Amino acid sequence: MTSESESHTEDTQPPGETKPEPRNTDVSRETLLRISFLSGLAWIALGTFIIWVWHHTSMHELLLSGNPIWEQLAAGVVLGSVFGYSGGRLISIPGFREVSEDLQVVRVIRRAGLRRNDVIQISFIAGTTEEWLFRAALQPLLGIWITSVLFVAVHGYFKFSTRYHFFFGFFMLVLSFVLGLLFAQVGLISAMVAHFVYDVWVMEKIRR
Repeated sequence: MTSESESHTEDTQPPGETKPEPRNTDVSRETLLRISFLSGLAWIALGTFIIWVWHHTSMHELLLSGNPIWEQLAAGVVLGSVFGYSGGRLISIPGFREVSEDLQVVRVIRRAGLRRNDVIQISFIAGTTEEWLFRAALQPLLGIWITSVLFVAVHGYFKFSTRYHFFFGFFMLVLSFVLGLLFAQVGLISAMVAHFVYDVWVMEKIRR
C-alpha cells in the first residue's frame, strides 16, 4: 500500500513534461487486405521488371522449371508445415512472444480482426509475389545468401536488442535460406507453397 504522498507523486508529472503516447498500430481488416493486395502488385511488378531486364531465362521457364508439380507441392507443404509449426511454437514462448510483440506486422495482424479466409488470402499473396521477387528475380543475380539476408532485412526481423531477438532473426534467416534451396533444387512453385503454408500456420497462431 502506498502513502497519500507517494500516490500523489506517481499521479503528477513535472511541468512541461508529457508521457509519450503509445504508437498506434491499429489497422482495419479492410485496410490490411488492401495493403496486402497493393504490396503484392508491387512485388510482382518489380520482380517482373528485374527478370525482363537482367535475366536470360524467360518468365515462363522460371515458373515451370524444376521437379514435377506434385513433387514441388509435396516439398512445399512439408517444409512449410515444419517451419510454420516451429514458428508458431516459438512465439508461444514468453521471451519470443515479447519479440513478436515488438514487430509492427504482428501487432497489426493481432488487432485487425482477420478471418480465416483473410489469412489464406494474405498468405497466398505474400507467398507467391514475394517468392517471385526474391527467389525468381533476385536470387539468380545475388546468390542465395545475400537474397536470404535481404529478405529478412526487408521484413524487419533483424533486431539485436536481446538474445531472443537475435535467435528469432536467425530462425527467419534459416527459413529464408530453405526457401532459396527449394527454389534452386526443387522449383519455384515449391518455394511459393512453403512460404504460403508457413504464413498460414503463423498468422493463424497470431490472430487467435
